[in-house]
Amino acid sequence: MVYKIDFPTNTSFNFIHLVNNVRYKFHILYNSYDNTYYMDIDKFENGAYKNILNTIKITTGIDILLQYKYYDLGSMYIVPATSNIYKNEPSAETLKDNYFILWEHN
Repeated sequence: MVYKIDFPTNTSFNFIHLVNNVRYKFHILYNSYDNTYYMDIDKFENGAYKNILNTIKITTGIDILLQYKYYDLGSMYIVPATSNIYKNEPSAETLKDNYFILWEHN
């Protein structure tokens, strides 16, 4: 199944999603030092969230989960909403309303 997830804000935020009946918490974190975003992922196990992945850069043009296929989280792309920002990286000024997450998983 393919999911489209909009960025609700230009600041850090979290969202929870089920993948193969397992609950994951995604943390979208803003780094003001380099004006970019990163993602951490926690997996719900034994009644609590356990961190499994850290500092995945939110960037366009690649499957940002490609090197983590062993977690069976599918493929996730950060997609520009309009063609005039294709060459830009998501930033604090542009993330909300200009990019969305396109995620395919079981």
